[in-house]
Amino acid sequence: MLKIFYNGNFLTLNPRMPKAEAIAVDGAEIVAVGNNADILSLIRPGNRKENLNAATILPGFTDSHIHLQHYADFLQKINCETSTKAECIRLIQAAASEKKRDEWILGHGWNQNGWEDGPWNPNDLEVPGVNQPVYLTNKSLHSAWANQAALQLAGINNRTPDPMGGKVGRDPVSGEVNGILYEHAVLSVESVIPEKSPDQRRREMLEAQRQLLSYGITSVHDFDRRTTYQTLQTLNSNDQLLLRVHKSIPVEALDAAIELGISHNYGNAHLHVGPVKLFMDGALGTQTAAMISPYEQSEQSGMLLVGKEELLEIGQKAAKSGLTLAIHAIGDLANRIVIEALTELEQFCLTNRLPLLPNRIEHLQCVTPADLIKMARTSAVASMQPIHLCSDIPASEKFWGKRSENVYAFRTVRELNISLIFGSDAPVEYPDPFLGLHAAVNRQDRQHQPVSGWHPSQKLTLSEAIESFCLTPHRTTINAGRLGRIASSQLCDLIMLDHDPYNMPVDEIKSLGVLATMVDGEWVWKK
Repeated sequence: MLKIFYNGNFLTLNPRMPKAEAIAVDGAEIVAVGNNADILSLIRPGNRKENLNAATILPGFTDSHIHLQHYADFLQKINCETSTKAECIRLIQAAASEKKRDEWILGHGWNQNGWEDGPWNPNDLEVPGVNQPVYLTNKSLHSAWANQAALQLAGINNRTPDPMGGKVGRDPVSGEVNGILYEHAVLSVESVIPEKSPDQRRREMLEAQRQLLSYGITSVHDFDRRTTYQTLQTLNSNDQLLLRVHKSIPVEALDAAIELGISHNYGNAHLHVGPVKLFMDGALGTQTAAMISPYEQSEQSGMLLVGKEELLEIGQKAAKSGLTLAIHAIGDLANRIVIEALTELEQFCLTNRLPLLPNRIEHLQCVTPADLIKMARTSAVASMQPIHLCSDIPASEKFWGKRSENVYAFRTVRELNISLIFGSDAPVEYPDPFLGLHAAVNRQDRQHQPVSGWHPSQKLTLSEAIESFCLTPHRTTINAGRLGRIASSQLCDLIMLDHDPYNMPVDEIKSLGVLATMVDGEWVWKK
């Protein structure tokens, strides 16, 4: 049955027809785009039509870097992204009063660099009246804060050595464990937190999906673990998966994927296999991102988690099986090594007549201009999260100093013709794409500082930023050529906005909202 949507302000992202008034949809596919008169003339008895009352319509957004299960978990946890440490502690105490002695208190989002009531003392988590195990993940997801009850359950004490690829925080004077866990050290605690049932995970994932649809997000590139895939498979088989999910493979599952014959984009339009995910380094806030030179006023240079030869070996194994890589790299040293390895990997593929599939660098946060030029000679994709800029400005200037000129270089990446795709890294940040648009276009925090923008030469235009959220992400997925534009033969994933983004001051972009979200030609969420 044909469905006509007319009297709309369609921003098509199609250069042949940048704007339209109406579309015709057959099932999940757009079959015609044009003016009201032409499209309405297609109506036949039994067809549906809907007046959009001049509302602005865009293609659905893609979040190109999200942790779906972590985000679903976050919606059930204490939100520790508070302005003060004392407020965070009060939330822990309130939660403890409602829980049994053996129930875990879980939270996410703390960031000691932003707390106003420093200096920060990790032992402050030993709160009177809180006897339950407490485990709070840092905003970056690269560290965590645990109380003694949680550490004891995990078997962590003063004699516990640092694990491979991780670090157990200790008091600088006494050497005693202080409850802060970095990188892989968090796994000891996470392994003793009670598992959720499959049905509980399914229900929480449905709530996360509803939240994402309310932001106008219709597609995601997910970077969580195997259990997430199992939950998504259940939803997909029950016709409950509305999002389109490009699902990564954890590097430790690479051999199993190869043995099963799984290759890039295996699956269907709503759930398909993405790249192999691995970590090159840590994060800025925890000073674990691997840097060429030490952090400002420090001898620390971060943590390199994988060497170049090991990375190249993993890449070659993946390429021979038709799989791609997505490599977390934040520091300039990590990015340099990744770019060198991807350059050699592409030469390996050419020599062995393997297809040049699009490998990705996740974050690409601090990179020297010379290394970006080298990256432009490859087919690698820049997967960046502009919303990080809003909260990273103080830490970047404090820890990286002058090197901050090379941070979030959106304009340089774009001008070098490197494919640029945007996401949020939720729950590290909120998955609101309009906050991401604000960061990419204005290069300001949420309080509109600095006034002229942070390193304003790296600003994008609004059209460029929207393209990185709506169009470019689909070029590496099974839906390439079928999503991201409002055009004939495209799948009909659309969002209705409360304002036209091109008819408002650019510094108000972050206040945009979604009125309705459509997937496969049907409204699946309305305000």
